[in-house]
Amino acid sequence: MPADLTTAISTFTIDLYRQLLSESCGETDDIVISPFSITAALSITLAGDKGNTAAEIAKVLHTSGVLNHGQFSEFFARVSTYAPDVMLDIANCMYAGKTFVVLEDCLATLKKYSNSTVVPVNFKTEAEAARLAIDAWVEETTTSKIKDLLTNGVVDSDTALVLVNAIYFKGLWKDQVNSKAISLQEFHTSKESSKEVDMMYKQSRFGINTECTDLNANAIEIPCRSGETSMVILLPYDIDGLAELEAAFTPSKLLDILNSLHSRMVALSLPRFKIDYSVNLKQTLFAVGVKHLFSNNAGLSG
Repeated sequence: MPADLTTAISTFTIDLYRQLLSESCGETDDIVISPFSITAALSITLAGDKGNTAAEIAKVLHTSGVLNHGQFSEFFARVSTYAPDVMLDIANCMYAGKTFVVLEDCLATLKKYSNSTVVPVNFKTEAEAARLAIDAWVEETTTSKIKDLLTNGVVDSDTALVLVNAIYFKGLWKDQVNSKAISLQEFHTSKESSKEVDMMYKQSRFGINTECTDLNANAIEIPCRSGETSMVILLPYDIDGLAELEAAFTPSKLLDILNSLHSRMVALSLPRFKIDYSVNLKQTLFAVGVKHLFSNNAGLSG
């Protein structure tokens, strides 16, 4: 990945995460986002504008004067084929109302650099049909993992444009956990609270860093089968140390952690988990600086 783009996406990730934290309702709220996916969606809009909207999005993505459509396109293509042993599908689609004019040069740019299509729909008189069509596309693209993305009422007669980015990822762990190594154990959510969960146990070699003193945390990397993709977990030294970790987290510290993992034999206990998360990013993106895109003055027709 180009160094400039690595830095840009990392910085945007922290901006987005901190804003979502400020909007969360409680200390135990889960947050699951794909900054890569959001970056992909926002970068597509750059094809439709060369004025204030594009400048604003480039600034929010921390790519001002650094990247162009070709670099984004190359990056997304490389990511899609980076790890042959995992399934990673990326798809983009724009649903434009019939009153929303998309010029030919914009269509050509979208097709060339992001493999995106623009689907004309009639939001004015057939908003519900458009919503169902979008949901069907998302469900098909994610092999039925995401259903009913747009709930009833999200799309209405005032909708002009819907930009959809879907990413489907499926990978197997390099070291599978034996079902016999799963047991019911106590898991602390805070010093005062705990609950019994299915805990997975695996003894193997993992990339680990126990000296993230700037964050007061340990880091461990759990690789997928190909070794090219992985999940990195940050565990605060203190049970109640998550808020401190989040406050101290920066893009440079993230990269330092990833570059300082060392392979060691580790006895890992990890709770089984499944997280469903949904958020309306309009408010969040507006708060981090994407304002023109959601105004009547947004220029996205080329």
